[in-house]
Amino acid sequence: MKLIDPPLQFYTLTLGGSMSFLSTPDVVLVFSPGRAGTAYLTRIFNTVDGCLATHEAKPTLSEPEFAGGLLDDVALGNLCEAKVNEILLCKKNAGASVYLESNHCLLHRHWKLFLTTLMMHTQGEIAVIILERDPLDVVKSRLRLGHGSKYQKGGQTFFRGEGGGED
Repeated sequence: MKLIDPPLQFYTLTLGGSMSFLSTPDVVLVFSPGRAGTAYLTRIFNTVDGCLATHEAKPTLSEPEFAGGLLDDVALGNLCEAKVNEILLCKKNAGASVYLESNHCLLHRHWKLFLTTLMMHTQGEIAVIILERDPLDVVKSRLRLGHGSKYQKGGQTFFRGEGGGED
């Protein structure tokens, strides 16, 4: 796992697109290409008092319809709202001051819609951590796990790793 230089900094993102340094965010999102150490990073953050760290929490935004752009604007908005509501509910129920989610699925084509929806519903600040990994290493790791191989579910053909239920 390689963190982008500088090693670890949090920034505030505003709806207007400006960024500034942030010390303690309310929500931390970890974006990655997958197979970059997000599960390990989640375990590290779970050792921090007051931090609820999750890995690919439901809804994962990995549904093939979402990733493939097959949802209309209303369905996209509903899915993003459901994800944001789940984040806020989990944070509240855990009594956590910081919610962290590491999830490679946050990088799908509609990540801006999700992030904008989250920003509109949070009172505090959001931090983003971007993990970087050599794309060839990502592919090699996925192939070792059998991602990309076909399977059938409900009469449809899926490829492992695309979010159809078997990862």
